[in-house]
Amino acid sequence: MSRRSFMKWMGAGAALMGLALPACRRVEKYLVPYNEGPEWSVPGVETAYATCLSLGGSARPVLAACYEGRPVKLLPSLQYPEGPGLPAAVQASILDLYDPGRSRHILFNGKQASEDEFRGAFSSWSRNLRDGGRIGILLPPSDSPLLHSMLEEIRRKNPHVRTYAYSPVPAPGDAMQAVLPDGIRFRIRFARARRILALDCDFLHENPYGNTREFIAARSPEGLNYKEDNRNRTRLYAAEGRVSLTGAHADHRLPISPARLGVFLEELDFYIRQKKSSNPVAGKTRISALPLTNREQEWLKHCAEDLCSHPGESVVLLGESRPELALRVWQINELLGAIGPCIQLLDAPAAPAPGTLDDFLRDVKRKNVDIALLLDAGNPVLDAREGTALAAALSRMESIHLGLYEDETSQACRWHLPAAHPLESWGIERDCRGRFCYRQPVILPLYGGISTEEILSGLLSTKGHLITADNSPSHLSPVYHRARKCFERAVNPEDKTAAWTQALQRGYSEETAYASLPPQEEARQAKALAAASLPDASDYGKFLQEKDMLELQFLPDYCIGDGRWKRNAWMQECPDPVTGASWAASAQVSPSTFRKLGGKDSSPARCVLHSPQGRTEALLCPIPGVADGLIVFPLGYGGLNPSADGQEHSDGYALRNRTAYYLPPIAAKPENGNTISEETPILSGYGISLSQISLSPLPERTEAVQSPVVQPTPFAQISAGSLSPPFTSPGADTVYQWKMAIDTSRCIGCNACMVACRAENNIPVVGRDQMAKGRALDWIRIDRYFTDTGAMTAIPVACQQCGKAPCESVCPVNATVHTTEGLNAMVYARCWGTRYCATNCPYKARRFNFFDYAKASDEATHLQRNPNVTVRSRGVMEKCTYCVQMVERAKIRHKSRLMKEHPGEPSTSIRITDKDLLLPDGAAQTACQLACPMGAITFGNMLDPSSTVFQAKSLPRHMNLLPSLGTESGTGYLVPARNPNPRME
Repeated sequence: MSRRSFMKWMGAGAALMGLALPACRRVEKYLVPYNEGPEWSVPGVETAYATCLSLGGSARPVLAACYEGRPVKLLPSLQYPEGPGLPAAVQASILDLYDPGRSRHILFNGKQASEDEFRGAFSSWSRNLRDGGRIGILLPPSDSPLLHSMLEEIRRKNPHVRTYAYSPVPAPGDAMQAVLPDGIRFRIRFARARRILALDCDFLHENPYGNTREFIAARSPEGLNYKEDNRNRTRLYAAEGRVSLTGAHADHRLPISPARLGVFLEELDFYIRQKKSSNPVAGKTRISALPLTNREQEWLKHCAEDLCSHPGESVVLLGESRPELALRVWQINELLGAIGPCIQLLDAPAAPAPGTLDDFLRDVKRKNVDIALLLDAGNPVLDAREGTALAAALSRMESIHLGLYEDETSQACRWHLPAAHPLESWGIERDCRGRFCYRQPVILPLYGGISTEEILSGLLSTKGHLITADNSPSHLSPVYHRARKCFERAVNPEDKTAAWTQALQRGYSEETAYASLPPQEEARQAKALAAASLPDASDYGKFLQEKDMLELQFLPDYCIGDGRWKRNAWMQECPDPVTGASWAASAQVSPSTFRKLGGKDSSPARCVLHSPQGRTEALLCPIPGVADGLIVFPLGYGGLNPSADGQEHSDGYALRNRTAYYLPPIAAKPENGNTISEETPILSGYGISLSQISLSPLPERTEAVQSPVVQPTPFAQISAGSLSPPFTSPGADTVYQWKMAIDTSRCIGCNACMVACRAENNIPVVGRDQMAKGRALDWIRIDRYFTDTGAMTAIPVACQQCGKAPCESVCPVNATVHTTEGLNAMVYARCWGTRYCATNCPYKARRFNFFDYAKASDEATHLQRNPNVTVRSRGVMEKCTYCVQMVERAKIRHKSRLMKEHPGEPSTSIRITDKDLLLPDGAAQTACQLACPMGAITFGNMLDPSSTVFQAKSLPRHMNLLPSLGTESGTGYLVPARNPNPRME
């Protein structure tokens, strides 16, 4: 008897004797059949509804995939023209929908209020509005035409109503947008831009600037689908202090701190004017507080020459760290001839400018506001500079807070209302191009949530009743009718019902996009920008140098953003794309500054930043390419967060408020004809002395963090070769052989693939402690390789689907097998958890369930789980499957379409050839491929010579990981194809 047969018989005997093997337990569930099934619902078949979510100040159309009436995952809308994929945060928002920690009750002074109490209070608020009462409404910044129309209606009824907007961090693009007149927006034509200089601008992470698909096509040497010869490729320059996802993948990158960015920009302006005219500095002054080094001057010179050599094809972009420099950036773009050819100016409807949080607080203190409505406006008590004063003011007045969670702001307000999730409410938003994007609910409110639009609609009603989808007899929110009227006013279709239905099916309206300004108006605006006088730009670099202080730069965390996703376990468990840390605030610092602070090696250390008002903790990670003398601190952590322990002392907002330095205040100035008495200090920057920082080594296995790898990528040691015929095992299918290619030139390590894989394949979270012990369950990990200059290569590694898989030969129970279509499959019911396969895997891409993680997270995820994927229990090994369930579903859909082409004919009489049955290229896609915002992942049938994956794997830069092992990997990689400036090599 062979060893395999012995193990098989022993397993059968153990099962008969009832031995308690960890993978052999059956979960008992009592199923109740439908009395009346959901409309259009077929068990096991998904129904996709178009809706939208907001990210970075603009809307993103998505498809909500629902099974039996419950949304399970969010998919990108393939019709949407603004680029492929879906950001990780948008996908992870599905988890917030089912979060059991969401607010469920209406609270008054911290205690649950009765329906009669709230009904009476809401009627009094509505009556106050109709009677001309002084009401202040604080909202997040929004371009929603529906919201603007409702606010305009409220102002017509009551001119005393004041609106304010608040966000703890500026949205991407706000700095450059603020310089333009009201009613004009800008957009980058990446298809025409052949030279791009990004000044602390991370446009690849959140891109409201332009079409990502155009950037990919212009930058790739083989075009978008690897079928072209792109000889005039885009070259990307980046000058920044931190290591951003955009800068890490630039062709040339210069580390320069935000404090010295003004000096760099003025030198760039001076040099370009020298190249463009014989009188370069007429009317211009140059600052020299902190002159550039020789290396920086040389870098700037070659960059400026390259920009000037491509007039009309070069563009300079500025991030939000130094908004006072935006006008100079626009003037440089005018010198380069970018306005018009590369920067498109759009005619957008101007809306009344809302007040700021400072205006809101001032009006509250002056008794200009009697009732304050904070409608989904974040958590200003925690993250605003005047948070303490705001909390005190709100507690003394009639204040109403609407939010998904109970937080510091809700505790300061008298009333707290549970907010509806975007997937539970109606609304209309605008995307970065101005298109209407329609937010329609895919499920009724789970916890009695109320939307902002429903509150405003209730205040406008004559009876003063709050009608929501929950208490409406038809379960239809009144916002639906307002959204439809808003659509009809904007589009004015002939057949209103058909046009509305089509708009909801598509998820957006192309007719409402902003129109381009005429060329004459664009030229006039460019001249006006060029003639504008430059504001005084504070240069605090010299001040920090004289005081021997380190500069602090505060930015939203790559995983949890500005804090809105800090309760989302999927985003917390994602490693930071740069530092590699999970479940913790991680700060960037240069290796030399790290050693100056007392760091011993390249491993992260626990950092405590002290001040008289308190202390702040973070992981300090030495990252190559960060500017010296700079600490990049993440925002979003701290405050109330029951889902993540140990983060309460990582409040970046409190540290930002304690370390801010201001210039002397401005004298009193007129505002709307009235003189205000307050003097307004100007924020100069953020700094901290060395004595306020202490480092301590991390105890072993206490943090989920991966140290950065500073070495050449694995591809640097492999010589490229021609494409070898794909390995086919005996009995292999002659129609399909599924393979994958990942372009590391496009991959920026944004974690979108990881979240998509988690949502599609029911991967549970394991938590901070288990992550620290190396027990992560993600089927995809992203390896990061740095150079000394901060350039990074991100390599997603999952199961390589080896043709000669080492794991298959060592499995004693045949739980990992090779399919005829070239997949390395897992049979979970057979797995005993010996972990021999993980030991024998050279890519370390297999994961083991040390505990019953799925059961532990059942309360939060059981409604979200995909019914087409097995939920694994304790003791089972798991790994990437190339989303085999999606491949099979594509085959079924393809056959169904073939049947529909022969209506009324019996299946026995239909003649279909093998060619008809062959899936077209792109019909079968994996979850990670669909989600990738950069289009870096290609998947398909390798036996089809016309497929994109065949074209990608035929390129000379295609390589496999560890090819010397002879595993015949099904997943290959396209090595980075930079486009360097020959004079800067």
